[in-house]
Amino acid sequence: MMTMISLPLILTALALAFMLAVAAHDVREILSYLDLFRRLLPPDLPRELRALLWRQNIWLGFPVRTAIGLLFWLWMAFLLACHLAKMAMTP
Repeated sequence: MMTMISLPLILTALALAFMLAVAAHDVREILSYLDLFRRLLPPDLPRELRALLWRQNIWLGFPVRTAIGLLFWLWMAFLLACHLAKMAMTP
């Protein structure tokens, strides 16, 4: 028996793929920021000073807007994935 694929199901899947691509971009931006900060620290710093600078960077210089945006996109993707599963399960 051949089932018809509905247009709303395809559009929902495409929207979910877009949301996950945006979330992946945000993750990449955060990781590149952390890698850049790691490269800026000189390698001969004492361990305690390095830890202090990391803590200050997290509190003062971390891209909070990007992290909040990432949480938003992941939450929306979760809701859309639940909706997609519900749509796929209905006959």
